Parts: sequence; C-alpha cells; structure tokens
Amino acid sequence: MMKPVMASLKARYGEQITWHYHEFNQPDAAKVNAIFEIKAHPEIFILDRDGRMVRKFIGVTSMYELETTLRPLLR
Repeated sequence: MMKPVMASLKARYGEQITWHYHEFNQPDAAKVNAIFEIKAHPEIFILDRDGRMVRKFIGVTSMYELETTLRPLLR
C-alpha cells in the first residue's frame, strides 16, 4: 500500500535522500527492529543528516505528511 507513495517520493527526491528498505519480518532484522522499536508494518522513519530520528510514521501515511517532514530537511 505504501509502495506507490515511496516510489513517487524516490522519483521526486532521488539522490537528495538516502533510502533504506527494511523487511521487519526477516530473521536477520531483529537488531534493527530492536533499535527502532519496530512493531508494525509499515513504519517509516525520517532521519536527519546526522542520523537522528526526526519523525516516525506508523501505518499508512499520506504523501503530504511525508513531504511536509522531508522538505525542511533538504534545505
């Protein structure tokens, strides 16, 4: 459900953002799940340039909400 939104964001912002996709239900995912307290799917994390979490979205999130969070970080 979030794939089209994320694909659109990636097409729009491309190289300006580092993209990482994490499959939380895979056996090797436990460490990342624990660090970010991932308990649901989908969850989207927006980190700043220093790796600090700016915002965490749980569940389906609109393009508007994601872009509103991303734009100030790209300046």
